[in-house]
Parts: sequence; structure tokens; C-alpha cells
Amino acid sequence: MQVMHFATVAHRVGNRVRLSIPGRRGDIVFFTQLEDDLLRSGGILSARANALAGCIVIRHTPTFNLDSRNLARFSLVCAISSAEHDRPERRGVRRI
Repeated sequence: MQVMHFATVAHRVGNRVRLSIPGRRGDIVFFTQLEDDLLRSGGILSARANALAGCIVIRHTPTFNLDSRNLARFSLVCAISSAEHDRPERRGVRRI
């Protein structure tokens, strides 16, 4: 049985996304392995983890789809954070 870790999209701009994985906060081994796994997967340009904060910043190619299926390859289950969900673009309101 595979253990899945809960992550939220804390921030996303273009081909850069920051995932928060609070359940693994402080786990340097986990985040080091996650960085390595992401970089070997293809489509990931860089992965920089901060184990003390429990997050990882990922830069990916425009064609890489950071969806639930791809994240599951890294034992991650992801949800959109309330900050991401409440952005005006998400509610159909355009910024001027």
C-alpha cells in the first residue's frame, strides 16, 4: 500500500508552483528525495524544497501538466488552497 501525502497549491504563476506539504514539515530526507524524484521525472526544470517550511517550489515546462495523476506519481494528493481558490480569476472576475 502506498502512503499519500496531502499537499496544497500555495502559489502558482505561469510555469512555477509552490506546494505546501505540512504533514512532512521538517522532514529533510522526504523533501530531498522529492526534489530528486521530480527532477528525474521529465518536464520539471527545477525543484527547490524548504523542509523547515514544509514546501517545495517547482518550475516546469509549459507542456507539463501538474495534475492529480502526475502528482500521485510522487505520492502526493493535492488540493487548491483557499488563497488560490479565492483569486479573482478563479471567480470569473478579470483584473484590470
